Amino acid sequence: SRLSQGKFDNWDGWEFRSAWSITFQGYNGGPSSGPVKKWKGTPVKHLVIACEQGIGDEIIYASAIPELIVRLGHEPLELQCHPRLFMVFERSFRIKCTPRRVLSQVEGDVVALADLFMFYRRDPSHFPKKPFLKADPVVRLKFLERLESYPRPWIGLAWKSRHGKLDVGQLLKKLEPLGGTRFNLQYGEKDDRLLDIQPDPLEDMEGHLNFISCLDRVVSVTQTVVHEAGALGIP
Repeated sequence: SRLSQGKFDNWDGWEFRSAWSITFQGYNGGPSSGPVKKWKGTPVKHLVIACEQGIGDEIIYASAIPELIVRLGHEPLELQCHPRLFMVFERSFRIKCTPRRVLSQVEGDVVALADLFMFYRRDPSHFPKKPFLKADPVVRLKFLERLESYPRPWIGLAWKSRHGKLDVGQLLKKLEPLGGTRFNLQYGEKDDRLLDIQPDPLEDMEGHLNFISCLDRVVSVTQTVVHEAGALGIP
């Protein structure tokens, strides 16, 4: 595909990325609740940014929100996202966050979060390659105080997702020369060879993100943890 080749000047076909997007764009009969006023990229008094797909996708595409803020400011924006991300998004972007709801009932223009890439990612140089999520400084400090008792580097591991699975033993062997301490970041599973002190992301997303922000490195298969670490500036 064009995107895999680093060609970002043509986003034709991007609307077919998901069933939600296809319907949002007006295909398959469009939203069953009625028409949606889609944003055209111009200044407006109120713009609803509609998230789609999963937590990891919301985090990936949120990287374009700072560019939107530069052009429209904070006040006009309303981000409809998963409630588990309210605190980190509001802290990082200083915009209003609300749960996803029926878009035809929204007053004002609507843009799909992932569609912001069509406006602000037209060239490889348009990817800022810098953190865009902010940890809570108070909570992060508490985690740092707790982690100080463990040798550095502090490395978080996640080894399983719908994209594949890594052998934890082989992974630990490859990381052995680095020394330090290994922490479990895999949701829903444990491994006795890894310290398991991170908050459960399904119960405490804030704690989970703040814990990751303290680590020196994250090693993982492709999954939400990778997107979280990148957004927080953790290699």
